[in-house]
Amino acid sequence: MATQERPYKNPRLKKYNPQLPRTLIDKTPQLQGAIEQVFKHKTAVEELEKRLRASRKRNIMCQRKLDNAMKVQEDDEIQLKQLTDQHDEPKLDFLWSKTMIQELEVFMETQQT
Repeated sequence: MATQERPYKNPRLKKYNPQLPRTLIDKTPQLQGAIEQVFKHKTAVEELEKRLRASRKRNIMCQRKLDNAMKVQEDDEIQLKQLTDQHDEPKLDFLWSKTMIQELEVFMETQQT
């Protein structure tokens, strides 16, 4: 196993050390800009998440309203069917009575002749 040299004993690091403060000075604004961008993106994500939660709540409320409306429509369809059936019964009774009267008239005519 090779032992690692300490940074201050490494000749290459000694060579670059004088440039290190200048590099840090150059990179600091870039890093600050990156931090600001990350913060902006994080804020945007938080706002989008907030809007998404609100949208989901509205969707749930709309779905409940839609479910209720569908239930009312189903109930109305059942009631309409019942009313239609109830309305058709007297019609059928009337037609049956009319037929019976016509048959009775025919019978009476045949009896008179």
